[in-house]
Amino acid sequence: MRGVFPGLLAVVLTAGCGGKEKGTDERVRSVGVLQARLETNPDPPRVGHDSGFAVILTENNAPITGARVNLALFYKSMNQPGPTASCTETAPGRYEANELSTGMNGKWEAAVTVSRQSQPDARFDIPFSVAK
Repeated sequence: MRGVFPGLLAVVLTAGCGGKEKGTDERVRSVGVLQARLETNPDPPRVGHDSGFAVILTENNAPITGARVNLALFYKSMNQPGPTASCTETAPGRYEANELSTGMNGKWEAAVTVSRQSQPDARFDIPFSVAK
């Protein structure tokens, strides 16, 4: 039995290390069959630098085109609103807002509101972090 415990511990520790790439699952949210993924440039955003934000929208894995997408950043660490922007569709399903400045490092959230003709609005709250 002594030999089993170290082996089991090694398996558990190895399984918990990695597996998740930076910026993947934690930045994806779903509402029904709609899915939004947040990308930042740089990744992670840095304090005092204008950053680019992209929202990738799909419905049943197909790009959502022609939507109105608004982005509102919220500084969770101090419960303060940050910059907002209307996104521009730069490719099918890809909506971008550039030159948004996050003035503090820590935990942030992007509130993404998607409006489409003849469809109810959808809102995605996507967490991200800002580095110094």
